[in-house]
Amino acid sequence: MDYAQQQRTPGKHVVGIGIVLGLHLLLGWALVTGLAQRMIEVIKAPIETKIIEEVKPPPPPPPENLPPPPKFAPPPPSFVPPPEVNVNPPPTPAPVITTTTVAPPPAPVTIAPPPPPPAPAPVAPPAPPRVAARPAIANVKDCAPPATTTRPPHGAPKPPAPPR
Repeated sequence: MDYAQQQRTPGKHVVGIGIVLGLHLLLGWALVTGLAQRMIEVIKAPIETKIIEEVKPPPPPPPENLPPPPKFAPPPPSFVPPPEVNVNPPPTPAPVITTTTVAPPPAPVTIAPPPPPPAPAPVAPPAPPRVAARPAIANVKDCAPPATTTRPPHGAPKPPAPPR
């Protein structure tokens, strides 16, 4: 018998429900008969209070023959030596070399005559007459699949992968 089967015994449920009902009935009877009121009267009694004064301990006796407190000299001023840093002087700048170029004299301007007007463009031939488009395929069975398919048929095993 497994654990789930052990938990399905209805006898345990009846006992638990009976105990809960009994406790509820006992609590209801106690409230109806006034038992709770009698319990409060027993607990409620005259309360007596007393003020108790705190007892203070006597002060400690003064100390005898204590040595005088030591005299602390102020600490010497702290001295931090300056850090040793070697600073190189900045390098002297190199002399700037400048060159000037003289522009050549401008070439003399010559005015050329205007070019002749272009020749008129040839006339385009007339457009060819329109031809009616071919009708769409009415029978789908006439369309054959391409002959160079590399797919295996549905349900066939896959070919092995190429080595890497």
